[in-house]
Amino acid sequence: MEPLEINIPLKSSVFPPNHSQLKIKRTTLFIAPEGGNSKEVNVLLKFMPDGSTAQMDGGVIRSQEGLISKLKGNGDGWDIFMNKVPYGIWNLKLRDENDVNSFSEVKQLLKDQKIKDILLMITYQGKAPAWNI
Repeated sequence: MEPLEINIPLKSSVFPPNHSQLKIKRTTLFIAPEGGNSKEVNVLLKFMPDGSTAQMDGGVIRSQEGLISKLKGNGDGWDIFMNKVPYGIWNLKLRDENDVNSFSEVKQLLKDQKIKDILLMITYQGKAPAWNI
């Protein structure tokens, strides 16, 4: 792995065990700034669902006000993950605002503690068991 890259293994056991047919509905990323002033970064998100040998590439997307989301209008590239199972290995890479091949600016932001947190949110749906009424 490269610097400023992380693999996030998401296991099926973290989801409700009585739900089936889990599918991703939306993928959102928020880069929480320290002090409220966001600095934009490029994010490359990839995903390999459990049981698959192919990694899906969501492409490089530039944050807007620290956010990457379909609702924000900049998350369309992550539509590739929709309707897939949410568990597998998520791969996240951070890159500089003006150069997707560099991470020196982002590294400095982290070193200077200008980034408070990075949140990857995966909204999903599933089928609950039938209730006897």
